[in-house]
Amino acid sequence: MCRSTNRTYSTDTQEVLTYLALSIKAARLEQRLTAEAVALMVGVSRSTLQRIEKGDPKVELGAVFQMALCLGVNPIGRPKESLAQLIELTEQKLSLLPRANRALIS
Repeated sequence: MCRSTNRTYSTDTQEVLTYLALSIKAARLEQRLTAEAVALMVGVSRSTLQRIEKGDPKVELGAVFQMALCLGVNPIGRPKESLAQLIELTEQKLSLLPRANRALIS
């Protein structure tokens, strides 16, 4: 028998989700876009858009980021130009870890 488990999220996680949800909703409304139009633009259902705008933690992360970016909301809080640099620095950091630690990452 399968049991459903309820996952609890920290206050910090809930606050980040709320901020992102409100930012997405505000951007959509500021641009005078309907929920249907944005859902179609992103390739999700209207109900998924509503869940994103409510900060539902179970919505696919890729869908949330795609919607944010389509509406001009920066989901990572850093200029897009610096993202490539952050990726490179993180890859360098990972390559410097001892071999035993790298095996845990893979």
